[in-house]
Amino acid sequence: MFSPKVLDRANVIEFRVSRDELAQFLENPADVEFRYTSRSGRFHGRGFCSELQKAMPEHLFCKREKLSEELLKFFYELNTVGAEFGYRSAYEIQRFAALSEQLAEDWEFE
Repeated sequence: MFSPKVLDRANVIEFRVSRDELAQFLENPADVEFRYTSRSGRFHGRGFCSELQKAMPEHLFCKREKLSEELLKFFYELNTVGAEFGYRSAYEIQRFAALSEQLAEDWEFE
């Protein structure tokens, strides 16, 4: 979380996502495109993301299509009031579901 002091000084750039764009992303989440980054730190990011993908395989979640359906319904309802979420949130929810399924024996999607 960010403290109110930090948020008071933050500049916010809001990128809107359409339902169709989110649906397309949920079908095939894209990897980070490191070729568009500059500076030497990009190599650290590439290694970090590579290890993170190995540790958190969201594609292993057995009910991925059902989760995507539910996310799109939720996205639609939030969109009606201008409070929808973006790619990162959808991706993190998929990763959470995959890890929960793998680590918690009694975890259920429903």
